[in-house]
Amino acid sequence: MKIFRTTVAALGLLLLMKTGHSQDTNLASGDVSILKDEKKMNVEFLFNKVSVGDYAREADYIKKKKDEMNEKEAKSGDAWEVKWNDAKHDIYRPKFLEMFSKYSEMEFDSTAKYTLIFNVTFIEPGYQIAIKKKASQVEGTITIVETANRSKKIATMTVERGGGYFRGGSYDTSQRIAEAFAVTGKKAGTIIKKGK
Repeated sequence: MKIFRTTVAALGLLLLMKTGHSQDTNLASGDVSILKDEKKMNVEFLFNKVSVGDYAREADYIKKKKDEMNEKEAKSGDAWEVKWNDAKHDIYRPKFLEMFSKYSEMEFDSTAKYTLIFNVTFIEPGYQIAIKKKASQVEGTITIVETANRSKKIATMTVERGGGYFRGGSYDTSQRIAEAFAVTGKKAGTIIKKGK
């Protein structure tokens, strides 16, 4: 029994080590020093062409999950779909903004001179079932543009999946994904703060 407990503990530690790395956000081009006197930033999110997990199209992922849930319990899949879509604005966006504001020391303002656009291209929902878990991840590009002239790019950052991000104990999909958005907001904010 002692060997079994030791093996389970070792496997749990290995899983934590594997999923504990946060994804990478890097400055790919441009110069954020132009933002040195800015105290405010407009922030927008695009979810136009998103892959989810093993699904190349978000619509296919939603259909599969919705159908599976509705088969088990009528209308539960419909409710899940609404929650999935609402989470983008109600949960992921605030988490990103909270950490971005904290680390960039810039307030969110839709009338700001510059706009940060996070174009999300991939979401890994992850999972947690007892001691088995998979990290949540997001991937995409962050572009900073002039609000009045969107063709004027200031900088571009890449958001790569890396090892993903996992904060233990979250069985709720939207909360796990929100943590990946929070980490991205923190890293983007840090890049801007360091470059100012």
